[in-house]
Amino acid sequence: MYQKKKVINKVHEKGSRNNPLSDEQKTNNKEKSTIRVRVEHILIQASQFSPENERIYYNVAMLYDFLGDKELAERYLRKCIEIAPDMLDGYNSLLEFYTNNNKPPAATELTDEMRKKFP
Repeated sequence: MYQKKKVINKVHEKGSRNNPLSDEQKTNNKEKSTIRVRVEHILIQASQFSPENERIYYNVAMLYDFLGDKELAERYLRKCIEIAPDMLDGYNSLLEFYTNNNKPPAATELTDEMRKKFP
């Protein structure tokens, strides 16, 4: 799928007991970890310099969602809309997150909240 769309796979590969990672896969995972740590560090540092900038939290959330860390993605999307309650992108992304991660009660609650805020 990645090759077809000409996208570079940035997600870590996992081994299992009966199917361990090859040396090449281990090397690729190490490189991806290095990149992740650098990007994470920059974005977290930016949020400390500008704690009221909702776009930073939004971007951190998108990074964690892409990397598969759903708990942190949700936390940063919540922080984003806490800082900027009128940011429709933040609400839409959080709603999409809930929908994609099979959290219907949270999606319903957020939809009701959005109807009140954005009539």
